Amino acid sequence: MRSRAVTMGQIADILFRRGDLDAARAAREESLDTLRRLGDADGIAAALWGVAQLDLAEEKFADAAPRIVEAYDIVTRLGRAEGIAVIGMVHGQFLAAADQPAEAVAVLQRSAEMFRKLGRESEAHQAEQLIAELGL
Repeated sequence: MRSRAVTMGQIADILFRRGDLDAARAAREESLDTLRRLGDADGIAAALWGVAQLDLAEEKFADAAPRIVEAYDIVTRLGRAEGIAVIGMVHGQFLAAADQPAEAVAVLQRSAEMFRKLGRESEAHQAEQLIAELGL
C-alpha cells in the first residue's frame, strides 16, 4: 500500500508539471487517503503539501490554508527542517494575510532558521524580507 501511495504521489507530481491539475489532484488525494490509513506522518505531510500546491495553483486559498496548517504542524512535530522551511514560508504568508502578524513573524523566523540550517541562504533572506515587510 505504501509503495502505491508513493507512486501515486510521483504520478501527481508529473501530472502537475504537465498542467493536468484534475488528474494530479485525484492521484494526490488517493495517495493522501492511503497514507492516512497507514498512519505515515511524513507521507501525510508531503501529500497535504502537494494538494495545497494544487489548491494554490488554482487560487483556492481557503482550501489550501487548512492543508498548509496541518502539513506544517506535522513537519514541526517531526522536526523536518526542509518542511519547516518551505511550508513555513507559505504558512507565514497566510498568517500575515489573516492579520496575525506575531504568529506570521514566528513562523517566518523559524523558516529562515531552517533554510540557513539547510545552507539555503537566499531563501532565508527571502523569509527575513517578508518579516521586514510586516514591520515587526
